[in-house]
Amino acid sequence: MEGTHPSSAEGQGSPEHSEITRKTPGYSLSQGSVDARQAEGKSSPEYPNDDLDVERQRLARIASQLKIGCYHRHVFLCVGENCCSAEVGTAAWECLKGELKRRNLSLAEGPQACYRTKVDCLRICTGGPILVVYPEGTWYMGMTAERIPHFVQKHLIEGRPITEWIFAANPLPLVERSASPFEGSNSSSSL
Repeated sequence: MEGTHPSSAEGQGSPEHSEITRKTPGYSLSQGSVDARQAEGKSSPEYPNDDLDVERQRLARIASQLKIGCYHRHVFLCVGENCCSAEVGTAAWECLKGELKRRNLSLAEGPQACYRTKVDCLRICTGGPILVVYPEGTWYMGMTAERIPHFVQKHLIEGRPITEWIFAANPLPLVERSASPFEGSNSSSSL
């Protein structure tokens, strides 16, 4: 299922997941981190944190391929059937994915790089599809496939939210970027 997260069971047959696992040395769908540990010649008794380290390294490779850490915005689109019909939600999601890819905003780097996530519920449950953009925390109503291209152009590219479609705001405080707490540390205390 396209658009499904590569690590989910549903997404394991997707082209995105196949590409990621094919490029991840020592990883197989059936054995996961056990296969990676064996490929490195390690065993759990000798390396008590090995399972955690191998899994962290595997997930870090996937995150790197998905450009996680390069994004400046994250768009969540609610396609839950309490929010909108399945047909309307699916059409909006496919349009959002297509627009972000077409305009090189998805799996990209730079000031307009944008991550996207399809969700089943943002707890509004009416007036959907509902869409929220972070870190701005801008909540949009009625984000149908017909509105998505205009939204991508105005909000994501030009940085001008479309006020007539916005019904709420909850901006997140900006955190100064620094070195990742995960780099150079295998300690779970840095998490």
